[in-house]
Amino acid sequence: MAWAWSDQGTPPGLTVDPDTIATATYQGNPYVFVRANDGHLWVNWWNGSAWSWSDQGTPPGLTVDPDTIATSSYRDNPYVFVRANDGHLWVNWWNGSAWSWSDQGTPPGRTVDPDTIATATYQGNPYVFVRANDGHLWVNWWNGSAWSWSDQGTPPGLTVDPDTIATSSYRGNPYVFVRANNGHLWVNWWNGSAWSWSDQGTPQGLTVDPDTIATATYQGNPYVFVRANNGHLWVNWWNGSAWNWSDQGTPPGVTVDPDTIATTTYQNNPYVFVRGNDGHLWVNWWNGSAWNWSDQGTPPGLIVDPDTIATATYRGNPYAFIRANKGHLWVNWWS
Repeated sequence: MAWAWSDQGTPPGLTVDPDTIATATYQGNPYVFVRANDGHLWVNWWNGSAWSWSDQGTPPGLTVDPDTIATSSYRDNPYVFVRANDGHLWVNWWNGSAWSWSDQGTPPGRTVDPDTIATATYQGNPYVFVRANDGHLWVNWWNGSAWSWSDQGTPPGLTVDPDTIATSSYRGNPYVFVRANNGHLWVNWWNGSAWSWSDQGTPQGLTVDPDTIATATYQGNPYVFVRANNGHLWVNWWNGSAWNWSDQGTPPGVTVDPDTIATTTYQNNPYVFVRGNDGHLWVNWWNGSAWNWSDQGTPPGLIVDPDTIATATYRGNPYAFIRANKGHLWVNWWS
């Protein structure tokens, strides 16, 4: 088995925007959502034998904002959340036979910040976390019959940084990780009856970079990956009784770019994809006893764009989707 690069191309006559890629799975097949330079949401999807591009369009009369896309699933159907240029949260969702756009609105009296959306599932229902222009974390959640907005507030005396939110689950409960304006990692977590804020701190003597957080699960415990201001990848991980910080280091002779981290799992072990300052895709992976760095290289003759990586799994194998510097979507996949 080996890693390979494949050119997924572009939406017809267009290029892929550089800032966001998101993935979902439907009937076991990967769907890769991007924004193209026409302001539309597009999907590159696999039907079991071939890849196709489909134009998901836009919310009526609007365009899709360039900075974030997030996906969830409800009753096995994909839901794709975006911010439109009216400042609202919108969802493009599949009902089993057709795609529809729905306006999720905004937190009361506010707008949704443009830079990040993250999703979680609780008791089978989707929860969509955003930052509003009041600096608070908000959630748009489905209770089985209606959508509601709830104000999750902020870490005490602080505001939520605008650029990244990431979610995980522990014992079936959602955990929402953010960076606050004190440079610390914080988690807003549900214990089954109430939400709480907890300060995860920082890597020793450092601060957490503002642009990206990613999560993985290993042996049922959450692992939260960040870049610190020393250019290293760090992980804040739970061992079942306490949280710890561990320095994952950097690719040899390289630093980790600040804008994106993405995770997946292979044979139950976490794989963490980053871009190095050499323009290569790198993976920090666990083999069951030790962490390793591997250079995934680049699409032939190109470099990896700095702003986004997204992962999917197909038939148990990891796929890492990126945008290259010619505007194409590419995938680095294991077969």
